[in-house]
Order: sequence, then structure tokens, then C-alpha cells
Amino acid sequence: MKAYRAARETDDGGAGVNAALRHATSVPLGVAERSAETQRIAESLKPITNPNMASDLITAVALAQAALTGALSNVDINLGSMKPGLSVNDDAFISETRARAATLKT
Repeated sequence: MKAYRAARETDDGGAGVNAALRHATSVPLGVAERSAETQRIAESLKPITNPNMASDLITAVALAQAALTGALSNVDINLGSMKPGLSVNDDAFISETRARAATLKT
């Protein structure tokens, strides 16, 4: 929000907003990647876990999936708010981040 206010006072073409959105996108992308890893770990434990703990693993998988879904939603929203074409770095960031998010969705 601070970047949007500052953008009204400067004539940088939205570069400041894009920089803020890059950071705002990177954080939930990291959460999504860690959530996917947590989900994989929990699923890999099923064959070696006491059957009495099955509900705990099911819960862990479901919570990891919920975190992944929420984080990827934030990534999509923030990427959609970025202005493409302002810089090569921003365009590369958008493309790379979309690819990483798509991989996590599968």
C-alpha cells in the first residue's frame, strides 16, 4: 500500500510498485514451496507410521494443502497486479514465478 501511495507522488512508471509486488510475491511463493515439501514428507511417512496415527498424517497433508492453496492464491494476485514491460527483470520475474507456481499446482 505504501508503494501505491508513493507511486502517486513520483513518475517512475510503476517501477516502485512492481518492486514492492516482487517482494510481496516472493514471500508467499516461499511458503508455497515449503508447504508442498511438507505435504510430500507427510505423505511419504504413511507407509512407515503406526496406523493409529493415520488421522494425524491426513490432517498434516490437508493443512499443508490448504497452506499451499492460500499461498499460491497470493502469488497469483500479486503477479496479476504487476505491470509487465517496465523492465526485463520484472518480465523475467513474472515468467519464472508463474512457472514455479504452475509446478507447485500439479
